[in-house]
Amino acid sequence: IGHLSAFHNLKNLLPVHRLDSATSGLLILSKSPQSAKKLGNLFASNEISKEYLARVEGDFKINKNDLNSDPDDEDLVKCVESIDIVSHKPKLFGCSSTGKKSITLFKKVSYCLETNSSVIQCWPVTGRTHQIR
Repeated sequence: IGHLSAFHNLKNLLPVHRLDSATSGLLILSKSPQSAKKLGNLFASNEISKEYLARVEGDFKINKNDLNSDPDDEDLVKCVESIDIVSHKPKLFGCSSTGKKSITLFKKVSYCLETNSSVIQCWPVTGRTHQIR
């Protein structure tokens, strides 16, 4: 934060939230204590929603008869899994019956036959570490 402040001649940048440090490492910073508190409260109360785009291998097909399909939106898949630490060194997360409930919504945006990959939208409903993976 110090280098960013100096480079852009900004004083007193305050960290508010860190999104997915293992991949993008995106930081949300504030210029004032008041806005840092307000933004921090919005994240804490889940009033800020997150949306990700991901590229996955293969054609992300949705089975309309799947129990996870959404009856109100036939193109939406709801994934409900429990996630927990499965290894401490290195720290790895995975599905586990003893973990915390994780809910993510997925929707296919496009499919590329040439690369055999799909672009999907992902909306984490809960805020679990690595829940999209």
